[in-house]
Amino acid sequence: MGWVPSYAQGMMPTVAGDVEPAGASSHPWDVPTELVGASTVAQTLDLHVRYGEQVVRAGLVGPGYATGNGRLVTRQAVEALARRPARGAADLPPALVLRAGPPRWTGDHWAGIHSAMPDAAVAECALRWWAVATPSRLTGHLVVVAVAGFAVWVGRVQGHVRAAGRVGLVAARADHRDADAEQYYTSRLKLPRGAVTVRVGL
Repeated sequence: MGWVPSYAQGMMPTVAGDVEPAGASSHPWDVPTELVGASTVAQTLDLHVRYGEQVVRAGLVGPGYATGNGRLVTRQAVEALARRPARGAADLPPALVLRAGPPRWTGDHWAGIHSAMPDAAVAECALRWWAVATPSRLTGHLVVVAVAGFAVWVGRVQGHVRAAGRVGLVAARADHRDADAEQYYTSRLKLPRGAVTVRVGL
C-alpha cells in the first residue's frame, strides 16, 4: 500500500467532548485554547470551503485534532498561514508548480501531498505521474508541490522517468539555505487558474 496518512491509520484520536492532541496526555492544560474547523480556515484564507478542507488535510496548518464534529486545527496556525504575502509569477523564482491535493486513495495507490510525508513518499505520491513537456529542461530547477496556493514541498529536479505517456520527476528536497525555495515556502502563490502544472519563468 505504501505511505498511509496518519488520519487513515487512525492515529488522529476521535474524542467526545474535549479535544485531545494525538500523542499528548489528556490533561486539560495540554489542550489548545482555540480550535477551528475547515469553514473558518476557508474564511480566514478567503478560500472556498473545499479548499479550506484541503489545507487542513495537507497539514499546512499543523497537526489535526479530531472530534465528533470533524478535524480541527489551531487558529494561531491558520492566522500564520494567512499572513504569507501573495506573490505572482513575476515575483517568484523559476519553478515547475504541481497543483496537488491532500493524500487520497485512488484504488491502488496513495496520491497527493502532506507536510509530514517523508521524501520517499513524496516521490511515490506527489511527483508522479504528470503531463509535463520537455522534462529534461527542468533538471536543476525547483519543483513545487502546492495545495490551494500554498507550497507544501519544494525540491530541485535531478531527472525524470516516463511511463504510459506520463512523467515522474526525480527530485531532492531543497536545502533550508536555498533562498529561491524559501520564497515559495513563505508565499501565497497567485498563479493562473486552470492547469494542474504551471511553469513559472521556465
